[in-house]
Amino acid sequence: MAENAQPLLLCQRHQHLLRILRRTKHHHRCLGLPLLGGYVAEKAFQSVFGRANYGYKDKYLIAATLRYDKISDLPWGNQGATLPGVSVGWRISEESFFKNTSSLEFVSNLKLRGGYAKVGNVELGSDYPYAGTFSPYLYGEIMAIAYSQISNNNLRFETANKLNVGLDAGLFDGRVQLSVDYFTNSVDNMILAAPLAPSLGVPYNNIKMNIGEMTNKGWEFSVNAEAVATRDFRWNTGVNLTLTKNKVTQLYNGADIIGTYHIIREGQPVGMFYGYEYAGVNPANGNPLWVKADGSIVQGVISRQSYAKYDPSKPDDVSVSAPALNNNDKKILGNSNPTWFGGFNNTFSYKRFDLGLNLVFSGGNKVFSATRQETLTNMKFQNAGRELLNRWTPTNQVTDVPRLMYGSNPGNFINQNGNTNSRFLEDGSFLRAQNITLGYNAPTAWLNRFKVNSLRIYAQVQNAFVITNYSGLDPELTIVGGNAARNWQAGLDYNSNPLPRTYTLGVNLGL
Repeated sequence: MAENAQPLLLCQRHQHLLRILRRTKHHHRCLGLPLLGGYVAEKAFQSVFGRANYGYKDKYLIAATLRYDKISDLPWGNQGATLPGVSVGWRISEESFFKNTSSLEFVSNLKLRGGYAKVGNVELGSDYPYAGTFSPYLYGEIMAIAYSQISNNNLRFETANKLNVGLDAGLFDGRVQLSVDYFTNSVDNMILAAPLAPSLGVPYNNIKMNIGEMTNKGWEFSVNAEAVATRDFRWNTGVNLTLTKNKVTQLYNGADIIGTYHIIREGQPVGMFYGYEYAGVNPANGNPLWVKADGSIVQGVISRQSYAKYDPSKPDDVSVSAPALNNNDKKILGNSNPTWFGGFNNTFSYKRFDLGLNLVFSGGNKVFSATRQETLTNMKFQNAGRELLNRWTPTNQVTDVPRLMYGSNPGNFINQNGNTNSRFLEDGSFLRAQNITLGYNAPTAWLNRFKVNSLRIYAQVQNAFVITNYSGLDPELTIVGGNAARNWQAGLDYNSNPLPRTYTLGVNLGL
């Protein structure tokens, strides 16, 4: 909350404030009750839609939709949006010129299609982002409430225009299915937190507005095949891949939106990591090295927690002071969102046994390990990260871990705690075994004996393994706040709980 946003004291016992408190389950000490926490939100969604389809000779296809959606998260008068859509298809394989071409007999189906739709986003990142709201606040020893969000009754539905063109092909009597799509997705009224001057006294110095324009475009590929089909053995396989590019094309007055670890900037993908560039460790004294905005390198002198110029010809010289790191030295360090992802599915069956293997993969993004950054901040050898074992010492000068100095203040200085820096930014690519299932189907003699139609026993493992170079628990772990100010901050591992590995034994019984 801004420093000059004054709380409202509940001792005045205004009835409308008391109603707010009862609704949000907060009480105040003026009434002699302890502070209780709680949160209640009610939402409503309403939609009316219609669809029409037309096909001519099973060759020329067209479908049109029209829907009207309303959500309670937006102000009266702006809660709804009209969302049209249309798609067309041409089944080329049904044309006479295609059927009469003998060289194309192996192609059992070929279809060209395209579509356009205007879609609405009903997940706005927070409850009622348009509303002026209050939150509990401790004013000295008195419980109060303070303004926590400024209202904006002009907030509108966040919509996007989607366009796609694709080609579907079936080969060898449908044993192989191919699909290729090109897509674009343009958001022209994205809801973001527009920065405001701190002197205005607005909570968190921002207001939710339809200020953003963003584009997503890319390709999607999929292949599904019956690879092997014999009397006793079958193997079905499928793979899909998505390649995507994202760009923010417009912001409020062109101004950057800067978070603790991320930035939204025109001309860049949304939610880029933004911070200091780490240049390693000075081998002469173990000080961390940083790159300034002008390209020069400075060293953080740990003993006095200040900065000195770094001269490679005289690396142990710390006599020439240098300006401290500041916001002007921060730069874009990497993309927090994947640029490619997909899956690889396989099912095998041999006589009465079946095996399913589902793999997923993702990459092209970075993960910032704030967990690793914080565990290295404590220089008291209490709950510290194992990385400190590779710290700089006079006998271990070739390392990227600076030397130690007792206490947490030196740790904050060394690691730039609370700021993104490239030292703790890692590759987020991974391959995960999402699901592995092994099953056995009981023979007919068993079924007849127990008078059941089917019996299958199976064992399943979810999240069986992850192959990644990421040093943390899981590259998919991320902390994203539940409000519109933070729904663009992905790829952040901040003391996140690991994804569980689940083992299941089960029986499917058909009576």
